[in-house]
Amino acid sequence: MGGTSLFGPVVLATALWYPGDAAPYAVQQAASFFLVLSLVLGAIWIYALWALQARPSAPLRQEAGV
Repeated sequence: MGGTSLFGPVVLATALWYPGDAAPYAVQQAASFFLVLSLVLGAIWIYALWALQARPSAPLRQEAGV
């Protein structure tokens, strides 16, 4: 996972560095893949943080008698 998080921005920056559409097709595909992957993982991460915040902790549930 750590390698993916470092490799994605490097590939994306490489694709953006090429002038115009001169980037090799494989680099364009890799950049698109890692961009979509980072967006999806970011959405999952934000949802997970939101879900953890929305759920009361165990001591609070015990006090409420749930």
